[in-house]
Amino acid sequence: MPSAADGDADVSDDLRRGRRALAIRRSRRAAGGFVLAVAVTVSGAYALTSHDTKHTPAANHKQVTVSSAAKIRLVAYTGTQPAGFHITSIPAGFDLRVQDSDDLRLVLARPSDHTPGDSFVGKLVVSLQSVDAPAGGAGSPVRVNGQPGTLDTQDGTKTLVFKTGAYDVNVQAWADLGFTDQQLIQFAEGITVTGNPKAPRG
Repeated sequence: MPSAADGDADVSDDLRRGRRALAIRRSRRAAGGFVLAVAVTVSGAYALTSHDTKHTPAANHKQVTVSSAAKIRLVAYTGTQPAGFHITSIPAGFDLRVQDSDDLRLVLARPSDHTPGDSFVGKLVVSLQSVDAPAGGAGSPVRVNGQPGTLDTQDGTKTLVFKTGAYDVNVQAWADLGFTDQQLIQFAEGITVTGNPKAPRG
């Protein structure tokens, strides 16, 4: 028959086993919670990193659109020659308008252009160079019919100054016409000053 001491020993063993099992369960539960926390942290970090690395256009970014200028094609001019100048070519689709009473300037423009003659926007203008202008003009040196000249481009608008006979002639092609340097020189090579005009001042 078991003694009271043996019973007390069994109870003590049971208590120890119970405490050990409880400690193991708590340890496993804590470890599981740690793994879950790590998984959530890593997942959150990945989501944050993925979000941050996506390219988001700036709110104030403006798309720049570059428009191509209309290309000019020179054709033979067969109309009435203006007083003061003789020309051999004209941009296709343009007509010629003589401006100023002294016939020292002529303007070539599209038929649909009804702006005043002293507005050169979108037009091709031929005139005698002012006697007060610097000799030779500004820009890069070029040759027109073997004679010296200069070609300057400002904001797309080309100005060609060249000598023909005793005169310096100024040809201005507005930016949106789309003249190349060579086309403007080709047009200028067909210009002759006629009569006995007097170059303007100013």
